[in-house]
Amino acid sequence: MFLTNYKVSFKEEEINQINKDIKNNKQSTYESSFEVVEGINFKDNYWDFSNILESTIYSKNFTFAKYRFQDIKTAAYRFYLKKFVLRQLFNNEKRPSSVYGGYCMVKGFIKYLENEMLITVPLAIYDKIIENYINKFKRENYRRVIRRYIKLYFAEIEQNEMDFYLNEFRSLYTPTDMQKVLYEEEIGKTPNIPDRIYKAIIRQALLDLDNKELNLIDRMTAGLIILLSQIGLRIGEALLLEIGRLKEEVIFDGTKKAYKLEFWTYKTTGIKGKWTITFMTPLAIKAYKKLEELGTTRRGNGGKYLYPNSNGDMYTPKSWSNNSHRFFVRNQEVLGLNNLTDNELKQVVEVEINQWMVEHIAFLSRNDIGKTFYKVNAHQYRVAVCNYLRKKPGINLQWIKKHMNHLEEDMTIHYFRDDDVIQETLLKRTSENGDFLETKKENILDEDIRKELDDPYFIEAYNTINKFLKKKRLKIYKDLNEIINTFKNSPILDSEIGFCTNAMERLCERQEKLNQLEKWSYLRPQVPDITNFNQTYKRLITKLELVKHNKSVASEDSRYLREYELQLNTFNQYYNNKFMPEFELLKKNIENVGMNKVILNNPHLESIIYRFNEIEKVEMESREWLGNKLFWT
Repeated sequence: MFLTNYKVSFKEEEINQINKDIKNNKQSTYESSFEVVEGINFKDNYWDFSNILESTIYSKNFTFAKYRFQDIKTAAYRFYLKKFVLRQLFNNEKRPSSVYGGYCMVKGFIKYLENEMLITVPLAIYDKIIENYINKFKRENYRRVIRRYIKLYFAEIEQNEMDFYLNEFRSLYTPTDMQKVLYEEEIGKTPNIPDRIYKAIIRQALLDLDNKELNLIDRMTAGLIILLSQIGLRIGEALLLEIGRLKEEVIFDGTKKAYKLEFWTYKTTGIKGKWTITFMTPLAIKAYKKLEELGTTRRGNGGKYLYPNSNGDMYTPKSWSNNSHRFFVRNQEVLGLNNLTDNELKQVVEVEINQWMVEHIAFLSRNDIGKTFYKVNAHQYRVAVCNYLRKKPGINLQWIKKHMNHLEEDMTIHYFRDDDVIQETLLKRTSENGDFLETKKENILDEDIRKELDDPYFIEAYNTINKFLKKKRLKIYKDLNEIINTFKNSPILDSEIGFCTNAMERLCERQEKLNQLEKWSYLRPQVPDITNFNQTYKRLITKLELVKHNKSVASEDSRYLREYELQLNTFNQYYNNKFMPEFELLKKNIENVGMNKVILNNPHLESIIYRFNEIEKVEMESREWLGNKLFWT
């Protein structure tokens, strides 16, 4: 017997209203009261559906008609388990015995979270916990079923909990499922914050933090926004921040001070969380110290949280979201959120004003219900910080990984949203007229890029992008900005733009690898060796031709000056760190032992050595292009 068609007392609107209440942080949310069926109220912690099943094949065994929630200590876990049971019983055509089995499995997992891991906040759950729990069971078939039910349970949480993403729990997915998840992640990343909006948020938050005319909540919220914008903590980590955790260190033989912040994280540990550190900017230090001061009264005696609620405890993510709404509603105009471009609209979140907001935000009225405003979510600050750090000179990927508290470098790379990489990828592969990606090898000067057209993986990417450009009537030189914005801001799954974006990512990834190899090759200490000088010289000529080409393009259109400068810088590194050490060594050997002796020892260089005068002319031409960038004089 299925209970899908059974007449129940509650309506779908009641569940929807509960979901809205959670988002609005109403106090009674997790203990909401409404009748499920006759004799059973949602707030009850013991449900008995025996009366419904008494005339069925289950009449002799009512075990799976009885659900006990009273031994689950965490209100949130208990609430979501109740939602899980109702959805499975009445919406999803599950047999009562199957639903009860799923309920028992999920309840066992909840007990593990509460009693062994001591985790009572959904946002503190991380993938390693699930992996460890599932691996406790030996039978693979049993593991498969547990994964399925935990995934269904997490789907209930994901509907309501900000920053709780089902896709983060990779232990719940099969390899086939993960391919789809990774694809969705790649073209549906959390967007970066538009630069002008990001700067305006920081500027206004600083003003709010120091504004004694504002109420305490708004000043404290401004302080936390500054911290998020400067150090990129996850919101769950930010809400757990404690006072007295800012540490000062003396550096550079006592001439300067540096600050780091200790915070508690669950995300990158396989046990029960740990203390870790992040480095602080001057604005982050200011915000932290001000929050310590502003929260003094709320903490009372013994309170520890940096951003405390009225009881001195930590705010929930939902409460934080509401406080954040106050900041954005009040500052829409000054932040420039009432005048967004089409591309900026794709990078912000639209929120509809509801009754709760009217009741809790003084400057809103009932007439505002149904209107919308724009905001950025907490995770976007993290993306913005990651991208800002990436562009700072002298900061490498490993440092960013440590600062962002990532387990793997791949996760750090996942946060990058870089216009320059897309631009460089396109311009280095464009045809001579700048209309499309060049697919004829004989027209490509760069040896590494020419190799891409021997690989079907990259050929497919070239063809996909060119087909897209042709259909949209876009030309690389003429419409570069529009093309970049399309690839950056179109998270559309299984669509033409989605697949084209995926193709673009292939080439961007390839270009970044070429850039990293090139930087490593030319920036690391070199031991001069003339063995491969013929290849070194050939590559110098190729790079010189690329510089000339880009100079010509930039002289006609200043938008491509950046590409020319980039190529010139690469050429400079190659000339100084690779070509010149080998060239000088070859010239010195010829002077010391004579041309014939050098050819005898290096017969493969015979043709190059006989053209030494030609090489000297190319070297002089290279000097002229580089001007004062030379190390070799």
